[in-house]
Amino acid sequence: NFEDATWGLQKKGRSNEEPPLYKGSDLSTKLKLLGVDVASFGSSMDFWFKRQFDDAKIKEQSLEFTVQKDPFGGLYRKLIFNQDQKLLGGLLVGNAEDYFSLLNLSKEPTLGKKVPGDLFLGGSSEESADDLSDDTVVCLCQKVTKGQIVDAIKNEDACTIPDIKKCTTAGNGCGGCVLSTGFIPKILKCTLEG
Repeated sequence: NFEDATWGLQKKGRSNEEPPLYKGSDLSTKLKLLGVDVASFGSSMDFWFKRQFDDAKIKEQSLEFTVQKDPFGGLYRKLIFNQDQKLLGGLLVGNAEDYFSLLNLSKEPTLGKKVPGDLFLGGSSEESADDLSDDTVVCLCQKVTKGQIVDAIKNEDACTIPDIKKCTTAGNGCGGCVLSTGFIPKILKCTLEG
């Protein structure tokens, strides 16, 4: 403290502000287990704690689901919807390339112009960078939004993935968002071309 003011890094910790309430963590995750992509995602804590992914609970809660599986190809995909066709969550095994698209879609109030059938493998679930709003989180580990990425590209001359990582911290966690299947390369390309 200096002259009754708190300065520096400890300002937040020593201020008289109310501490933020913990609202739970997003339990969605994407892993590679023994060479197999596995992912699960949910729109809210209810998906996990009300077990909305469990077949028995799906029936109890009047939810709908789609299953796509290919035991010979090692693929399994289960997407759960409410009666209004809002995507609540899903389980992906064998192919989780559209995990980030589906996760972001589950956080939206509606499917927009899509219908549940569009979300099957081979459907049109692939989003372009233009489809994302500026407040869409594209790096889950660091909570970096599309708007922050675009700002770094336009205002900080970040024209490569390493530049974006340095300017925004995106991609410095698990790194999934900067892979070719992640959103950041798509945003970079779209912004540089636009």
